[in-house]
Amino acid sequence: MNRALLLWLLVGLGCGDTLPQATEQDSWPVLGHIHTRHERLTIHSTPAGPRFTVRDASGRIISRDLTRSALRQRHPVLHQHYEQAHVLDASLYQPLEGARPYR
Repeated sequence: MNRALLLWLLVGLGCGDTLPQATEQDSWPVLGHIHTRHERLTIHSTPAGPRFTVRDASGRIISRDLTRSALRQRHPVLHQHYEQAHVLDASLYQPLEGARPYR
Protein backbone atom coordinates (compact mmCIF):
# COMPACT_ATOMS: atom_id res chain seq x y z
CA MET A 1 0.00 0.00 0.00
CA ASN A 2 1.26 3.46 -0.80
CA ARG A 3 2.60 5.39 2.25
CA ALA A 4 0.70 8.54 1.31
CA LEU A 5 -2.53 6.57 1.11
CA LEU A 6 -1.84 4.90 4.45
CA LEU A 7 -1.12 8.26 6.07
CA TRP A 8 -4.29 9.71 4.56
CA LEU A 9 -6.30 6.79 5.94
CA LEU A 10 -4.82 7.19 9.42
CA VAL A 11 -5.48 10.93 9.48
CA GLY A 12 -8.91 10.44 7.94
CA LEU A 13 -9.83 7.95 10.67
CA GLY A 14 -8.72 10.33 13.41
CA CYS A 15 -5.52 8.49 14.27
CA GLY A 16 -3.13 11.15 12.99
CA ASP A 17 -2.74 12.84 16.36
CA THR A 18 -1.57 9.62 18.02
CA LEU A 19 1.34 8.99 15.66
CA PRO A 20 4.66 9.45 17.48
CA GLN A 21 6.71 12.39 16.33
CA ALA A 22 10.48 12.13 16.62
CA THR A 23 12.04 15.17 18.25
CA GLU A 24 15.49 16.22 19.29
CA GLN A 25 14.43 15.37 22.84
CA ASP A 26 14.34 11.67 21.95
CA SER A 27 18.14 11.73 21.64
CA TRP A 28 18.84 13.58 24.92
CA PRO A 29 20.33 11.42 27.69
CA VAL A 30 17.96 10.57 30.51
CA LEU A 31 19.28 11.54 33.93
CA GLY A 32 16.51 9.85 35.88
CA HIS A 33 12.85 9.46 36.68
CA ILE A 34 10.64 10.48 39.56
CA HIS A 35 7.53 8.33 39.95
CA THR A 36 4.41 9.37 41.80
CA ARG A 37 1.16 7.49 42.05
CA HIS A 38 -0.33 9.19 38.97
CA GLU A 39 2.61 10.61 37.00
CA ARG A 40 6.20 9.98 35.95
CA LEU A 41 8.72 12.78 35.52
CA THR A 42 11.65 12.09 33.19
CA ILE A 43 14.67 14.38 33.53
CA HIS A 44 16.75 14.88 30.36
CA SER A 45 20.21 16.42 30.08
CA THR A 46 20.45 19.09 27.39
CA PRO A 47 23.05 21.71 26.46
CA ALA A 48 20.66 24.37 27.81
CA GLY A 49 20.13 22.61 31.15
CA PRO A 50 17.63 20.01 32.34
CA ARG A 51 14.41 19.45 30.40
CA PHE A 52 11.43 17.48 31.64
CA THR A 53 8.81 15.13 30.23
CA VAL A 54 5.67 14.31 32.21
CA ARG A 55 3.69 11.12 31.55
CA ASP A 56 0.51 9.86 33.13
CA ALA A 57 0.20 6.44 34.78
CA SER A 58 -0.57 4.78 31.44
CA GLY A 59 2.59 6.25 29.84
CA ARG A 60 0.87 8.89 27.71
CA ILE A 61 2.87 12.11 27.40
CA ILE A 62 1.17 15.01 29.19
CA SER A 63 3.93 17.61 28.73
CA ARG A 64 7.35 17.49 27.07
CA ASP A 65 10.42 19.69 26.72
CA LEU A 66 9.60 21.66 29.85
CA THR A 67 12.12 23.99 31.48
CA ARG A 68 12.34 24.21 35.27
CA SER A 69 10.10 27.29 35.32
CA ALA A 70 7.54 25.66 33.01
CA LEU A 71 7.57 22.53 35.20
CA ARG A 72 7.00 24.71 38.27
CA GLN A 73 4.03 26.44 36.61
CA ARG A 74 2.34 23.42 35.01
CA HIS A 75 3.17 20.66 37.51
CA PRO A 76 3.98 22.26 40.89
CA VAL A 77 3.89 18.99 42.85
CA LEU A 78 6.33 17.27 40.48
CA HIS A 79 8.54 20.35 40.58
CA GLN A 80 8.58 20.16 44.37
CA HIS A 81 9.59 16.47 44.20
CA TYR A 82 12.36 17.35 41.74
CA GLU A 83 13.68 20.19 43.88
CA GLN A 84 13.76 17.95 46.95
CA ALA A 85 15.42 15.08 45.08
CA HIS A 86 18.44 16.77 43.52
CA VAL A 87 21.49 18.21 45.24
CA LEU A 88 22.76 21.57 44.06
CA ASP A 89 26.07 21.52 45.96
CA ALA A 90 27.43 18.17 47.10
CA SER A 91 30.03 19.94 49.29
CA LEU A 92 27.21 20.85 51.69
CA TYR A 93 26.80 17.20 52.55
CA GLN A 94 29.95 16.03 54.34
CA PRO A 95 30.31 12.43 55.54
CA LEU A 96 29.90 11.78 59.24
CA GLU A 97 33.06 11.74 61.34
CA GLY A 98 34.47 8.21 61.37
CA ALA A 99 31.92 6.88 58.86
CA ARG A 100 33.08 3.94 56.75
CA PRO A 101 31.73 2.78 53.39
CA TYR A 102 29.20 -0.04 53.47
CA ARG A 103 30.69 -3.39 52.41
